[in-house]
Amino acid sequence: MNLPIIILFLEAILAYLLVLGVHSIRHRTGLGPFYALLGGLTAIMAWTTDAGIIVEAYGITFMVGSTVFYSSILLGAFVLYVFDGPHSTRIAIFTIAGISVLTPLVAAVLHFHMGLSSELFISSIPEPSLRVNTASVLTTIVDLLFLAIAWEFLGKIKANLNYWVRAYLTLVGVMLVDVFLFNTAAFLGTPQYLDIMQGTLVTRLIISLFAFPFLYAYIRFQNLKEGVSIQNRPVLSILKKVERFRKENKRLKEEIQRRKEAEDREEFLHSLLRHDVRNKSQIVQGYLQLINNAELPDKVKNYIEKAEKANKDGVEIIEKVRKLRKISKEKEIDEMEISSILDQALSEYRAQLKETGIDLEVQTCDCLIKGGPLLEELFSNLVENSIKHSGCDEIKIQSQIEQDECVITVEDDGKGIPDDLKEKVFEKGYKNKDTGGSGLGMFLAKQIVENYDGSIELEDSEQGGARFIVSLKKA
Repeated sequence: MNLPIIILFLEAILAYLLVLGVHSIRHRTGLGPFYALLGGLTAIMAWTTDAGIIVEAYGITFMVGSTVFYSSILLGAFVLYVFDGPHSTRIAIFTIAGISVLTPLVAAVLHFHMGLSSELFISSIPEPSLRVNTASVLTTIVDLLFLAIAWEFLGKIKANLNYWVRAYLTLVGVMLVDVFLFNTAAFLGTPQYLDIMQGTLVTRLIISLFAFPFLYAYIRFQNLKEGVSIQNRPVLSILKKVERFRKENKRLKEEIQRRKEAEDREEFLHSLLRHDVRNKSQIVQGYLQLINNAELPDKVKNYIEKAEKANKDGVEIIEKVRKLRKISKEKEIDEMEISSILDQALSEYRAQLKETGIDLEVQTCDCLIKGGPLLEELFSNLVENSIKHSGCDEIKIQSQIEQDECVITVEDDGKGIPDDLKEKVFEKGYKNKDTGGSGLGMFLAKQIVENYDGSIELEDSEQGGARFIVSLKKA
């Protein structure tokens, strides 16, 4: 073996070891030095290629740029992709492509300045070829992308290839792609095209056999040292996933729009239904009152009173359903005075309390709570529950501050609620067997208080009836 070829392969070994060595310390230094090394090797490759530096041995022409520097860049991109993933590889591709473009530009600028000078220079800078350099840049980008795709493809086929076979086939595949693309782009149409293609193909196969042991040893070393599994970096899968995500995102947006339109239609129908039922119920109520004012047998009057009650209960159910729907839509929470809320809630019952002879005692504190207008409905339901279902003579309402909460109690001296029914009271549809009702009042109360991050509890009152304890956050 002649001396030039020995030197050539020693240079290649040093370049391979340098690339793999810098990559191996990336956990301590980061990938910055590795990217810088790839950029430097790219610049040297471009200049040696433009200079036409070759080594001939045994009838084979080895280009120094591709034998030493291109193959070392390829090894670097390979291990970067396998161990560090697509993101890091993209940075490397941009680095290599950027330097590949800048190097001939720098050379062209230097040639321009040298042409302006009359002095003789010790050495000359290789003059760049636009076609060759363009072919080199584009081919390098395609090579690195093909590397990722080939590595993934070979990892997915059913042959279950050993990773060393997979690595070698990927390496050879990239070099074959490079031979065809670079030579076609750079030399197609020239007399030397086929000869260059044949010679480059032979040298690439020799280089792949020479470079592969270094690649295999490094991958195995890193795998044993760090316990890193040789992953399938899914370039194609990522692209497919991105497309799936895009379609799914579009589908979700369309679904959201459909649901919004459906909710708008539903709200319109509910509003129309409430308005229509209210009007009809008022008409029914008017006729029932007219009939009830006439001279009728007691049995008939009893039926009419039951019809009036059923009509009122129907309207009440619709109103409570409307308020339940409102809970899910109410988002704003304001500062409110608890005394003002209780005054508003009690105002509609004072006449009824007086008429039924029920005493009302209210003791409130000056407390600001976090809530909204639905709190008025909460306390209305609690007072209504005592009036309708407890058979009480007195209702007592108190509020006091306890740490970061305002605690309001509504209690009566009625018949109370048995322990086995205390939990059921807040269930949707639960009704008192004796007094009936919509079955929504206490359920609505619980939903309202929880909507404002509060709580409601039920226990026995010292007066003998029921005591509801409402805890709301202080403002």
